[in-house]
Amino acid sequence: MRVLRARVEAGSAERLELVQALQAWAASARSEAGSVDVRVCEDLEEPGVYCLTSRWRDSQRLEAHLAGPAFGMLLGALENLARRTHLELAAGAEGAEDAAAVIRRLRGSGTIGRR
Repeated sequence: MRVLRARVEAGSAERLELVQALQAWAASARSEAGSVDVRVCEDLEEPGVYCLTSRWRDSQRLEAHLAGPAFGMLLGALENLARRTHLELAAGAEGAEDAAAVIRRLRGSGTIGRR
């Protein structure tokens, strides 16, 4: 099982548009082969902070998602609408790793959200 997690911070002016992009990504990711569970939650103690979690059957399915169009659209939304984004990949007891290098390898280049 592989897990993609993200913490996304939005400014008040961008919240509605960002929420729409997060919902679109979640709906698309849920329909992909290998998707086990996809969640988007807002932090009740920090409005405008969103936590994304998607669980995938294996690395190949997650990597296909990361290289695909739905994730590309999410990256574009994060780049334009988020104040800060932190992405990480986890695999059971193996711990977590910063997802930026994996995403750059799969997608070619570019920045991965603002820090």
